[in-house]
Amino acid sequence: MENIIFAVILILFLSYAFNKYGFTEEGRTYGVCKEVKVEFTRDNGSPYNEQLRGMDSRMYRPYIEYSWKGEQYLAKAYRAYQRAKIFPGDRVKIRVSKKDKEVVDILS
Repeated sequence: MENIIFAVILILFLSYAFNKYGFTEEGRTYGVCKEVKVEFTRDNGSPYNEQLRGMDSRMYRPYIEYSWKGEQYLAKAYRAYQRAKIFPGDRVKIRVSKKDKEVVDILS
């Protein structure tokens, strides 16, 4: 019985945390990449560690222009990529955030 109660509490907590911090979709549309900004991740150690592993601290975050319910938005991507996958001028399918119209999740 305690296991069932624990499982229910855990499920409720996880659903609350996901709704509060996760990406909640309002709808889907298409947008055009306007620019890609380079972000640098925190250096959690010696720069030689990254060189040994062959990793780079650069992340590429696309900014997408789209129209939603008659309004124009310029939104940053929810995720940044280690390799540039999307370039200015690319048309992409996106999910629009319910909480913040200036953040989108790129589907393609």
